[in-house]
Amino acid sequence: MRGIEKDLFINLATHVIINSSGILSSESAVCVEFAEKQFEFFTNIEQYIINLKCKKKELHSKIEEILEYIESTHYNVAQGYEIYKMLRECRIKRKEKMKKA
Repeated sequence: MRGIEKDLFINLATHVIINSSGILSSESAVCVEFAEKQFEFFTNIEQYIINLKCKKKELHSKIEEILEYIESTHYNVAQGYEIYKMLRECRIKRKEKMKKA
């Protein structure tokens, strides 16, 4: 069904942008290409959101692992700084994924 919907969408877009002489111009071809990309984007958006949510869960789990590691170990200043950097990077990535979703 998706292939039929895409063809119908592209045909509709093509009919709308054919110039007065009935010829598809190069500008119109660009519009058709843009319409194809938009169709592709909207058909894949659900999977994209699912992937973002999975990545966010993975990052949350990694943050929890780091916090558990901090609670159960002793380390010097340099090691503490490295752990801080790992934790900070994970939290920044998680915030980026949350904004996208």
